[in-house]
Amino acid sequence: MIAQAGDEKVPCFFEQKFEYGMIAAERIKELVEEKLQGTDCFLVDVQVRPGNRIAVFIDRDKGGIAINDCVEISRHLEKSLDRSVEDFELEVSSPGMSQPLKLLRQYRKHVGRKVTVLLRDGRRLEGRLDSADENGFMLEEEKKKKSAEAPQRHALAYDQVKETTLVISFN
Repeated sequence: MIAQAGDEKVPCFFEQKFEYGMIAAERIKELVEEKLQGTDCFLVDVQVRPGNRIAVFIDRDKGGIAINDCVEISRHLEKSLDRSVEDFELEVSSPGMSQPLKLLRQYRKHVGRKVTVLLRDGRRLEGRLDSADENGFMLEEEKKKKSAEAPQRHALAYDQVKETTLVISFN
């Protein structure tokens, strides 16, 4: 190809790029929820990063996620998406212990567990997740050693909370 550069004609070499469209996270959510319908598994989050790097996080109401659960979701997505149109990288897993709780179902699953709560005002609370419903959750702080004070209970609305994470204990 010849391009015009001022009064001079110069050879033009170019690389043709094929840009794949970004896969919509909503589409992935629909496909995963379709596959999980009627099971005790649920979708926690879908992230679509640049380059169509898709991360799907699933959980189960009782117990943990098995490798077969991840394989089934992965196969369903592979079958439902066309790689010739949308090239992608796919990862399906459980959210992991260090990931913040995002859904009411996760809060309910972990009632009785020790959690750390970072509030929007910057305060950090640690205690046992006592209960959870649509409006918020109850946190019972642990009694301080050598203290006669009763443990404090906090009724927290979800909009007060920046993040809630599980405390990993090896006891």
